[in-house]
Amino acid sequence: MIVDVHHHYADVAFYKDYTDFPAQLVAAMDRYGWDKTCLNGLGRRSYNLTNRDVVAAVKRFPDRIVGVGYLDVDHDTPDQVDAFREQGMRGLKVISTLRRYDDDAYLPHYQRAEAAGMPILFHTGFLGGPPAGGPEDISSDRYRPMTLDRIARLFPKLTLIAAHMGTTIWFGEAIMVMNNPNVYGDTSGGPSGLPPEFFRLPPYTYLNWNKVVFGSDSLPNDGHIPFNGLKSLMEGLGLPQKTRAAVLGGTAARLFGL
Repeated sequence: MIVDVHHHYADVAFYKDYTDFPAQLVAAMDRYGWDKTCLNGLGRRSYNLTNRDVVAAVKRFPDRIVGVGYLDVDHDTPDQVDAFREQGMRGLKVISTLRRYDDDAYLPHYQRAEAAGMPILFHTGFLGGPPAGGPEDISSDRYRPMTLDRIARLFPKLTLIAAHMGTTIWFGEAIMVMNNPNVYGDTSGGPSGLPPEFFRLPPYTYLNWNKVVFGSDSLPNDGHIPFNGLKSLMEGLGLPQKTRAAVLGGTAARLFGL
């Protein structure tokens, strides 16, 4: 099974080529041989696409699209986690928070997610500016991979996925945090674009590929770029076929209960 754990719903008002995003996403998945895609909408950070759009997409393609609810921990109550679960969402996405991810204010949300069995995909690493532009209270330092360490220890049954594995600036930090049994990292915007030689240098030689999952973080028509890049990287590193299959979807299928 091939599973993309990191995909955003694109607004047709901005991306003119996507007149029917869910259908075009599934068509792209068919071209690439992907079985399932975990889809989220991030409000202002996803061109105002909302969780409702994701729920509707899941209803149209329940066997192909997996719903991931954008949890605004600064404004949503922990009850929103249960609401997402009732709507058929399988996971949560947390990004652009006003405090560090491990702030006490957010712990009730994580406790509820653990109880609901919903993995959380956290953006980690540098965060680019919002699509709409304008002022925004953002500090990428709040989103360092190390902020997941406390959460992982407090909620050992909660699955955490560090999107981008901290990007290149905090990649080594992400590798260390992934030593927590319940912390994983997705490949989007990071390792799949780096040459195999890079991973033979400390601290990257410590990367446990059994804790890595495929994430594209791309538009449907561009999904082949990170996908093929990741496959080439794993081939160049000589990873066993069993490990490659786990990275491309086996591990994600287990984490999301697919």
